[in-house]
Amino acid sequence: VGPALPPASPCDLNADGLVNSADVILAINQVIGLSPCSNGDLTGIGTCNVADVQRVINAALGGACVSH
Repeated sequence: VGPALPPASPCDLNADGLVNSADVILAINQVIGLSPCSNGDLTGIGTCNVADVQRVINAALGGACVSH
């Protein structure tokens, strides 16, 4: 058994273990409709919006990922 992995961040939209520019792009794509709004709805209001993108950007820059 390997070491325990830290819990995944809700801002890690592509589930690769990192919150980075790829997640920001996914969040933007969900807001503008290029991808279905799914895990990018970090505010929990049922739609993806600029507040969700900002939360992913903050996390990609080293800040906390705030969801709901």
